Amino acid sequence: MPSILRREFAPISDEAWTELDAQAAGILRRMLTARKIVDFSGPHGWQFAAANAGRLNLAKRKSGGVGWGVREVQPVVEMRLPISLQQMELDNLTRGAGDADVDALEQAAGEAARFEDDAVFNGFNQGNISGIRKASTHKAMTLPAKAEDYPKTVADAVKTLTLAGIEGPYALVLSPDAYFTLTGSAGRGYPPRKAVQDVLGGDVLMTPVLTGGVVVSTRGGDYELAVGKDFSLGYAGHDSDAVELFLTESFTFRVLEPAAAVVLNKRSSR
Repeated sequence: MPSILRREFAPISDEAWTELDAQAAGILRRMLTARKIVDFSGPHGWQFAAANAGRLNLAKRKSGGVGWGVREVQPVVEMRLPISLQQMELDNLTRGAGDADVDALEQAAGEAARFEDDAVFNGFNQGNISGIRKASTHKAMTLPAKAEDYPKTVADAVKTLTLAGIEGPYALVLSPDAYFTLTGSAGRGYPPRKAVQDVLGGDVLMTPVLTGGVVVSTRGGDYELAVGKDFSLGYAGHDSDAVELFLTESFTFRVLEPAAAVVLNKRSSR
């Protein structure tokens, strides 16, 4: 029986598939940020349709009769991105070409990584996903304009989390602009990034889906990314010139402790 990916029907050699998988995986590893700070559950396979919330919604009961309730679940989102590659370039992969044109694959992998990170950090209403930033119960802070002021802001965020009973270590996740503001400054003496890492007990990360940033606990147990089918390449069809592929993933994300993050807003320009 063919699988959902239908790779066995593609006019692509095993060598080319191996290279395509490796290139997609490399881009995903570099660009996926949320997986570095949240708990990962899975992959559970194609049949995984929802994460168990562990709760029961009881119906209003009339006098007498049978009491009943509906179990809460978090449904998964199944993502699919089309990719069109030239047949000749795929054949060149089999021939051992190191410069075959697979830009469409690289672009799709980057877009897929951003989709997952965006859902985790900012939420995805259509998929019933509340992101880390939206779920935070703490008052948001503002990122400073200068790199040398980042350590104090991060320390204030860590203090807020600590007083709320949220233990570390912590991570600071920033937008590209904020990340390079911090990492590109040597400061006066002790580098600001190093000072920030000392406060966090963890690392400074970057994702393009953020505007501003967030300080989040990485102690575990606060956030769960549940994956059914992890990122996979599949085959859609072909003609004499091009092969149509797709990149797919199924996942959902749950915020288990809303108080485990402090949002850092971007300073408004005047």
